[in-house]
Amino acid sequence: MSFAIGKYYPSSRINGIFFPFQSLLEKLFSTSEEQDEAERIALQLSVPSGDALHAVLARNHRLILVTRDNHFKKLTHIASYWKPERLL
Repeated sequence: MSFAIGKYYPSSRINGIFFPFQSLLEKLFSTSEEQDEAERIALQLSVPSGDALHAVLARNHRLILVTRDNHFKKLTHIASYWKPERLL
């Protein structure tokens, strides 16, 4: 399986969204093991593989996901998530 950030959005749009937060962000790269685990989780739980990969990465890097995506309700045993308004 291929995980490409530009699959649904052009890179220019993604870069534009994150530009104001550039000094606060660190780019993560997934390993083939993380991608394989995410694929298994996605199939088991019927969630998008990209969401499963984000949960695996968040767990492995001790991060909390910030999202309104309801798929993450099925992934709370892997990683915690907060809704954006919780940060305000």
